[in-house]
Amino acid sequence: MIGIIRTLYVGEVVTPPPERPNEGKLFISVDYGAITGSATLPSGDSAGLPGSAQTPEAVSLCNQLERMLKGSKAVDVEALCIAGGSRVWSVRLDVHVLTDAGNAGDAAATASVAALMHYRRSEVTTLEGSTMVREELEPMPLSIHHMPLPLTFVLVKSPDGSTSAVLADPTSLEERLSGGALLVIVVNQYGELCSILKPGGTSCPLPTIVSCIHAATGRAKEVHKMIADALEKDASQRESRKKDIHHKYNARTVLTISTDGSEKAVAQDAEDGSAAKSSDGTPEPKKARTNV
Repeated sequence: MIGIIRTLYVGEVVTPPPERPNEGKLFISVDYGAITGSATLPSGDSAGLPGSAQTPEAVSLCNQLERMLKGSKAVDVEALCIAGGSRVWSVRLDVHVLTDAGNAGDAAATASVAALMHYRRSEVTTLEGSTMVREELEPMPLSIHHMPLPLTFVLVKSPDGSTSAVLADPTSLEERLSGGALLVIVVNQYGELCSILKPGGTSCPLPTIVSCIHAATGRAKEVHKMIADALEKDASQRESRKKDIHHKYNARTVLTISTDGSEKAVAQDAEDGSAAKSSDGTPEPKKARTNV
């Protein structure tokens, strides 16, 4: 994972649709910055979505995150219900790919999972049709069933086409050499296979897929531990800051998660759970630093 990913999330109370009166909402959007090499397209450009400013890369990544987080039911949307049929939480997750030197999908997925784990929603109550925020109560985390984490592989053929090599966590050059022959394995922290994505390109034999699943399983457990350690340190820092009566909750800092293990968590955002959280990182060869 090589690149800088920034994630922002915010929650608001909305009225649910009549067909799903007891379920909250989870929205995901992806934006590729101009410095990623895939500049945002103007609205209506035929290379992107008609009438949209999204690039094809952003659309593809957004669909991948939707399948990974919503398709696997990682987040319990029924727990976002405040009052059936009248008030539910709507959580929006914005993923901004600032730079992409390869495998931005895995970095964005890791940042998204960590952001949802870090999110805290305010406690609210409804009385006679009005919604009141209970500021005296601690903000509550999302109810998350599991953490789906992907590992991307590319299949690169030899010059004569007789053999092919499987590369994990590809760089942008390796992605171009593969000609679009990607294989994305999504596994959660329990070692359960969530999904397999093979959008096209060179065919992949079953023994190779099985080997990739084993590799993805080990990688998912490593990334899960990194996220858990960073969140644990963040929680400890929050607890110690509560004891400081002079602490101001409007101080804006950042929770950092590094997938190379060199840095776990350096800071955190506003502790009242109402402000949007941000993330960024520093690219290194075959490494990624994701801030949530």
